[in-house]
Amino acid sequence: MPRLAPRCIVPLLLLSFAPIAAGAQGDPPTSRLTFWASAGYGYGAAGQYAGMEEAASVNLSAQRGRMLLSLRAAGVTSSIFDWSSDIGLLAGLATSPASRFHAGAALGVGGAHTTGPDGIRFTIPAEVQLAWRFAPYVGLALYGFASLNGDDSFGGVTIAVQAGRLR
Repeated sequence: MPRLAPRCIVPLLLLSFAPIAAGAQGDPPTSRLTFWASAGYGYGAAGQYAGMEEAASVNLSAQRGRMLLSLRAAGVTSSIFDWSSDIGLLAGLATSPASRFHAGAALGVGGAHTTGPDGIRFTIPAEVQLAWRFAPYVGLALYGFASLNGDDSFGGVTIAVQAGRLR
């Protein structure tokens, strides 16, 4: 039963890709390169934990037109000695950066680290970004992430601050 939470988060994150990709077709694309860094804190769950725990995410993202590219690190922990994290390179689709409201979703490849005996293992990272960019260089985002790597899969949701050339 403790491993039910990550198995629920992962399908919800993956199902959210379809509406974002479909909605991205309505806005005219921009050719201007936009880029930003974000850092967030929230809650998450991992295969080895019994419930919701602390989660953190940090990413660097760039977008040209509809293409989104992200380098991200994310993790879930219940203490300083018991944690799961990953780092990955992701690519996906996003809405037009010209709008105050921005959405993006991406999948990628990366490495996950857990406190177990396996050390670093291959993972498929996924992310969803929903942002309110109230200024051209600063925004607030709801950031969902998952790391699909077998028994130590984990996922979470953080509230993040974005800074960079957003629009």
